[in-house]
Amino acid sequence: MSRLVYIGPADKPAITNRGMGLRLDGLTIQRGAYPSPPAPAERDGSIGLLIEGYNGIPTGKICAPQMSFLQFDTAIYASAKPTENHADQNQFGYIWAQHC
Repeated sequence: MSRLVYIGPADKPAITNRGMGLRLDGLTIQRGAYPSPPAPAERDGSIGLLIEGYNGIPTGKICAPQMSFLQFDTAIYASAKPTENHADQNQFGYIWAQHC
């Protein structure tokens, strides 16, 4: 397991997939410091993983057997934008989302 702590702005996703092959296995993506005691994060439109539509080959093709997201508004968002094409052919196994 690895943990990625995202401290960037809320209007930019922690990870953006633009149609390349991507394997994420055993990854935790966390937004900012985890509060103690645990509490929901402020709602600000943040996204953990953005999957964008793509006209070229390949489209999508994420393989994520085990993944977790902490403190994002939206854990995973699949979009047809910016090229109005598919963001498909993705494979997810076990996903854990807390305070998303």
